[in-house]
Amino acid sequence: MIYKNIPVDEETYKLLIKICERYGRKQGAQMKELLKAEWERIIRADQLPPRNTEEPSQTVQVVKS
Repeated sequence: MIYKNIPVDEETYKLLIKICERYGRKQGAQMKELLKAEWERIIRADQLPPRNTEEPSQTVQVVKS
């Protein structure tokens, strides 16, 4: 297996380590689980019926006093 390095900032790295410690997984295994969960969420969202895009969008007007 070829391992790839994914550059992340320090905050992201620390969060990943906390998650790894919480679930008792190594970094690669935890990233795989996170990515699989996100991909499943995307697939489920893609299976939803399309939203009606014909309706006018609502806007909020801010009034300064």
